[in-house]
Amino acid sequence: MKKNRRKILSLPIFFVLLMFVASNVGIIKIKASGLTPVEKNGQLRVSGSKLLNSSGEPIQLKGMSSFGIQYSPQFVNYDAMKYLRDNWGMNVFRVAMYTDGDGGYIFNKAACKAKVESAINDAQKLGIYVIVDWHMFNNPQTDKSQSKEFFNEISSEYKNSPNVIYEIANEPCGDVTWSRDVKPYANEVIPVIRANSPNSIVIVGSPSWSQSVLDPANDPLSFSNIMYACHFYAGTHGQWLRDNISQALSKNIALFATEWGTSDCNGSGGTYIPESQQWVDFMTQNKISWTNWVLDDAYASASMLKPGSNPNGGWTDNDLTESGKFVKAAMLQNNTPTTGGNTTPTTGGNTTPTTGGNTTPTTGGNTTPTTGGNTTPTTGGNTTPTTGGNTTPTTGGNTTPTTGSVIDSNKTYKIISSSTGKVLNVRNYSSQSGAQIEELVDVGALSEQWKIADLGNGSYKITSALSNFSLDGGVSTQGSDVKQYQYSGASSQQWNIEKISANTYKITSKASGLSLETTGIYDSANIQLWNYAGKGTQQWIISDINATNTTPSTGGNTTQSTGGSTTPSTGGNTTPSTGGSTTPSTGGNTTPSTGGNTTPSTGGSTTPSTGGNTTPTTGTVIDSSKTYKIISSSTGKVLNVRNYSSQSGAQIEELVDVNALSEQWKITDLGNGSYKITSALSNFSLDGGVSTQGSDVKQYQYSGANSQQWNIEKIGANTYKITSKASGLALETTGIYDSANIQLWNYSGKGTQQWIISDVNAAVK
Repeated sequence: MKKNRRKILSLPIFFVLLMFVASNVGIIKIKASGLTPVEKNGQLRVSGSKLLNSSGEPIQLKGMSSFGIQYSPQFVNYDAMKYLRDNWGMNVFRVAMYTDGDGGYIFNKAACKAKVESAINDAQKLGIYVIVDWHMFNNPQTDKSQSKEFFNEISSEYKNSPNVIYEIANEPCGDVTWSRDVKPYANEVIPVIRANSPNSIVIVGSPSWSQSVLDPANDPLSFSNIMYACHFYAGTHGQWLRDNISQALSKNIALFATEWGTSDCNGSGGTYIPESQQWVDFMTQNKISWTNWVLDDAYASASMLKPGSNPNGGWTDNDLTESGKFVKAAMLQNNTPTTGGNTTPTTGGNTTPTTGGNTTPTTGGNTTPTTGGNTTPTTGGNTTPTTGGNTTPTTGGNTTPTTGSVIDSNKTYKIISSSTGKVLNVRNYSSQSGAQIEELVDVGALSEQWKIADLGNGSYKITSALSNFSLDGGVSTQGSDVKQYQYSGASSQQWNIEKISANTYKITSKASGLSLETTGIYDSANIQLWNYAGKGTQQWIISDINATNTTPSTGGNTTQSTGGSTTPSTGGNTTPSTGGSTTPSTGGNTTPSTGGNTTPSTGGSTTPSTGGNTTPTTGTVIDSSKTYKIISSSTGKVLNVRNYSSQSGAQIEELVDVNALSEQWKITDLGNGSYKITSALSNFSLDGGVSTQGSDVKQYQYSGANSQQWNIEKIGANTYKITSKASGLALETTGIYDSANIQLWNYSGKGTQQWIISDVNAAVK
């Protein structure tokens, strides 16, 4: 309405205008005096199981989590947060700062802290709450000193800021218990924060990827204003976890779902709309605040945005993935976008969402994955980092099949994405019928090798060298997952392979004509069927495994560039997935038992001897010219460098034997009764670090330190104990599952502390 019009209005028009103004005074008043979430709710506090605002009213915060700020920093900015606040009603933003790995806080403190500060400052300007997330995936005791340092600096800097919330342990996992590890850690870190910011909300994770919520419920911390994280993914976690959460709430602790996704726990699969709606309804009913994983444009089901989306907001529904559309509706559900502060509303006068009440988004249950056939992924600077440190194979121009235009059925091949350099793999190195086909960094595993047989009808059968099962496109519709099954001759198991350039091929299903496509640039991205659009994600290099240039590089920095900015290597033990949490799909809250005695013995009288006259199973003397596997006598899994990494500081773990170079070791006699144990992949050596009880074992450049020297003592016909020269503590696997950390503990004779040392060329492994 224009003011100060000089034209004299007729009386009827004047009264009409007067009535219009009177009826809209409320709207005008709301727009003029709109309060930001922090202005409206002030300093939050916890009472029982509820989060309350400064007036004592229960409040539910809803917002987004960033991906790792060192991997996708472009989405953590003022404009993106403002758009989500003004259009989706977001009132909280989680800043995920990965602690370990390439670019994490432990190795890049100044840059990470600066990005966190920038995000907090933006949130303050917008009047929204912000969660400062110490994004770790191990025992929180490991980096406790760095955590205390970081939270002391941040809480001191923002001591008078009611909008800052501290999350001090994202997802404790591995051989971690609440009483032994997480609670003592929290009892040290929280006082550091409270000394500077006595009224702040602090969120604490629990074991098993912040799903063991009954642990703190049964043994809570004594501080006030404490909440406990609960993490879930709709495709993996269901009613059993909701039941545990309900039970925890009944014990009067407060929970905050600081990370949840609409996908499977690895970021692939889904989107699971009905299951996600169950979770959203459950959180609404119980006033559980949440931040959804993840504000990113990676080629993954959990991502909010499609690849190549503007990082600064202004998104239409065409920019959103199915997950993004669902989360937008969930955030608007029972919520009104808040404008005000120092910003101009972008949503016009009527900001009430149209999806109010408990309406289910219209995307339905059987939604097509958002990685559709015609959306070319961006593989430049804003993409999800590759995993596997520096072990991505070089897939240069000379990896064409050795037989030219004819595939040799007698040979074994790797099928390599021309877009990512990763190879076709059977998920979890599985020999099971129905296992998902994915892309994975090339580690030389049998599950990454394929026999390609000419069927004589212009089509081929593609069979796993590990399981002898064949690629199967299933129903062969758009977005169908490709899996492995016993060959039956069905057209869904027959494939046309067409050369499209000197070095690339497209592989299409005989049943549908749809093309084999990788749905991401990260490890474990699903292989699916989509209409061929000429994208690199649909083009494949078929390479004889014996070709000289297909061996993964073991050098320092040979990670393949995918255009634009090179994809960062994640090394270390914190490889991010765009699904964020890699929580196992097994129900319940407990980490698998390691043979019934899961807590390493701390008895002081069992210090092993440090004798140096030890022998491997292959003879009386360890042969420094040979390469060995070091196999747990308890689990049968082998010593491995996590993520097949060539990065200094990468975690040592146990893993199923896939014949990867990262699972192979050189053992060198140092001449002083001790040995150096060196990765065949990276040439870095096992290092026990501070060599105290529970120390993680990692790999570092050999320096001659005692923490890198090991005594190997034969204790049975076929077993050895391996102890640190620095402390006498024994090498121990902390679980029976893949990726269990290798740590140091007092020797107590457990199978988890006994190892088989086997020549990789021995007939019996």
